Amino acid sequence: MQQSRITRCPECGGERVWVSVFIHMSGSSALWLKQPKRSVSIFNQSDNISDTQALTCMNCGHTTLYASEPDKLIPNE
Repeated sequence: MQQSRITRCPECGGERVWVSVFIHMSGSSALWLKQPKRSVSIFNQSDNISDTQALTCMNCGHTTLYASEPDKLIPNE
């Protein structure tokens, strides 16, 4: 997901940079997005989880989060 090209902030037009996202919780050092399962299946035991990355504006601080693997967040049917 990370790209080296400069992107502009949708809020103020300032330059945005890729940053790491952290949560300070007992040993956890990453922020995760999780799509809850709608049904329980013994055949599909994988979690619908994706790591995240963020773009932050160096001018106003506006931050946008992106799922690294959005295809993993598709709800179970």
